[in-house]
Amino acid sequence: MSALQVGLLTTALAVIGTICTTWITQRFLSKRAKSDDTQKLIDQLQEERDAADRRRQEADQKHSSELAGVRRDLAEVRGRVDGLEDRELTWSDYAAALRDHIDQRLGPPPPPWPADLMRRRRR
Repeated sequence: MSALQVGLLTTALAVIGTICTTWITQRFLSKRAKSDDTQKLIDQLQEERDAADRRRQEADQKHSSELAGVRRDLAEVRGRVDGLEDRELTWSDYAAALRDHIDQRLGPPPPPWPADLMRRRRR
């Protein structure tokens, strides 16, 4: 082989080596960039999940507090309804006693007020 052929062959091999090295480097950097993008996406999703968990916990605490208030209010209302039902039954019993008094043609005075109604009537 002549010196010219050797020089051309050496130059061709150098060019092929440079092209191969560039191609391998680009592949590596491309995979690395894809890996970095994937990791960034994973990190972003984890942050969003953590933020959603915090919001859910805050909402749970708020709703638990509100639910406790509703339960207290419900207990109060039930107590008041029970009291009103008792009072209504007392009125009903007193009305029946008055009707019985009239039906028996008993004159004045009417039957005495029930003690429970007297207490409430004075308020």
